[in-house]
Amino acid sequence: ERLVDAMSVQPASRLGLDRGKIAEGQPADLIEVDLKDKTKISNDTLHSKANWTPFEDWQAIFPSRVYRRGELIVDNGDLVLETGGQNLFS
Repeated sequence: ERLVDAMSVQPASRLGLDRGKIAEGQPADLIEVDLKDKTKISNDTLHSKANWTPFEDWQAIFPSRVYRRGELIVDNGDLVLETGGQNLFS
């Protein structure tokens, strides 16, 4: 509970967003992570405009699935839906 509060509820609160909780009426913005699935970081697979990373070959844990407002947008590292973002600060 403390981890969820520190990594989700409090950052959303500090940004003035009514988000970060798993509750009825809240947007279902979630990630699914397998803590045992470690992958080497490779610049070739990162989504960045930079063509280098200081973390090349480091072990990392990446989300296996990402949901935005309850809709699956990333599945096993593959983008399955590109549309539907919204500006949260306007």
